[in-house]
Amino acid sequence: MIVRYNLLLIPLLLVFFLIIEKPSGSLAQSKDFGGIFTGELHFNKSKNWEFIVKNEFRMFDKFTNVEKFTSKFDVEYTMLDNHCVLGVGSYLITDFSDVKQLVDLLYRINLNITFQKEFNQLTGSYRLRYQNTFSDFPSDTIAQIESYFRQELKFEYGLKEAPILFFASAELFFLLRKKDSGLESMRTKIGLDYSISPNNILRFYIRNDRKLPPFKPYDIYYLGFSFLRNFNFQ
Repeated sequence: MIVRYNLLLIPLLLVFFLIIEKPSGSLAQSKDFGGIFTGELHFNKSKNWEFIVKNEFRMFDKFTNVEKFTSKFDVEYTMLDNHCVLGVGSYLITDFSDVKQLVDLLYRINLNITFQKEFNQLTGSYRLRYQNTFSDFPSDTIAQIESYFRQELKFEYGLKEAPILFFASAELFFLLRKKDSGLESMRTKIGLDYSISPNNILRFYIRNDRKLPPFKPYDIYYLGFSFLRNFNFQ
């Protein structure tokens, strides 16, 4: 019991850091806003296994330019009485944001472990993720392999009287390189899920991505919309 409550201090410290860490506007050299539009298919093979296919379209520069188009495939396995989720994912990212090249192809793989706990209508989760992004850039312009260690804390609250679930999350990105390693950026998100039917969900959210000094700082807000479709084969 003592070990369990000590482990809970880790995400609580993360929340405390995000509360006290309020970068001033002077730290961000550039500010922008855009949109993220996502379609997701969730295939539940059994009580424990879930396969997820996503397509994401992202815009930036005040909705005037396409930033990325991403295809994702994730596999998740739930264990320990729904308290732990193991996951692996692969991404194909078409990046349009580089002004020097028309299209850049990126390949990403990640490994996840998520700890979660339900408290009546409230669910809290803490996710650890290790990711590698591979690119076809020449080695003299950018690292061909970019590695990150990510920590995300998320809370969800479902209403009993309505098919609505509110959520909020905060995530830290640690760049893993021999040069310029350390805390690079943070991401916060707040939104809601609306269940049209038991297997169809609409998601709306606001997301903030903030890159921190000494890296080139920026601050961008996204309006997000997703459609989720569940297929149960249990």
